[in-house]
Amino acid sequence: MEKLSWNDKFLTGNLIIDDHHKKLFVLFDQLISVNEKTPDKELEVLKIIDEFIDYTVYHFNAEKEIAQFLHLDLFNEHDSEHSKFTYTVQNFKKRLSVDYSESVKNELGFYIYNWIGFHILTEDKKIFTLTLK
Repeated sequence: MEKLSWNDKFLTGNLIIDDHHKKLFVLFDQLISVNEKTPDKELEVLKIIDEFIDYTVYHFNAEKEIAQFLHLDLFNEHDSEHSKFTYTVQNFKKRLSVDYSESVKNELGFYIYNWIGFHILTEDKKIFTLTLK
């Protein structure tokens, strides 16, 4: 699986949100970098997932606060997508905690990779580029 590479196409125009997104890219790259040579790889993967979940919750709350401050009415559906994402990643963590497998880790990686790319490029840009107008 390839790493997520930050570039200007991911910019939303909101510096706080863009900095948060960059951090999510870093956490994702840490997750997929864990391999057979990583000491205690199962524990390392679970630790990174915990950090990823914690940071996404922090990030999603920041997005919500910014949207509320800017009176962005479109945010309820957006927030629902955040909840689904967090729930799904937590379920992957549970699966990996019970029975660690590379295939489940890879499935999680693909899920996060696809979700982050799609979400930032479509949903976040739709919401936060409104603030530039």
